[in-house]
Amino acid sequence: MAEVNLGLLPELIALGLAVGVISGLFGVGGGFLLTPMLNVIFGLPYNIAVGTGIFVTLGTSIVGAIRHWRLGNVDLKLGLLMLTGGIPGVLGGVRLVEALEQAGEVKLLGGRMSAVDFVLSLVFLLLLGLVGLFSLFESRRALCKG
Repeated sequence: MAEVNLGLLPELIALGLAVGVISGLFGVGGGFLLTPMLNVIFGLPYNIAVGTGIFVTLGTSIVGAIRHWRLGNVDLKLGLLMLTGGIPGVLGGVRLVEALEQAGEVKLLGGRMSAVDFVLSLVFLLLLGLVGLFSLFESRRALCKG
C-alpha cells in the first residue's frame, strides 16, 4: 500500500472538492481527473490511484445521482441499460490492471517504470487529446450555428 503524506491533507481535500464539483456539473465520475492527479501530483502508483479514484467516485457518484434524481434529471432506463455494459467494462479494466501489474516494468528512455504506469499514462494522454478535439469541434459547431 502506498504511503500518503498527511502534510498534503489540504491539497488532497482541495482535489476532492474540485473533482466533486466537476462530477456534479458534468456527470462524470471524476476518476478521469482524480487518477492522473493522484499519480502525477501526489506520486501514487497508478494501480493505487485507480483503486482510490474508484472509491472516491463511488461516494461522489451516489451523492450526485441522488441529487439529480430529486431534480428529475435521471433517465433510469438509460442508466440501467448502460450499466449492463459498464459493469463488465469495469471488471475487464480491473483485470487489465492486474495483468499489467504482473507484466512488471518497461524500459523507456534509459529509465524504468511499471507497465501499469506506462500504459495508463498513454491511455490518459490519448483520452485527454480526444476530449480536447471533441470540445474544439463542438465549439466550432456551436459558433457556426450562432
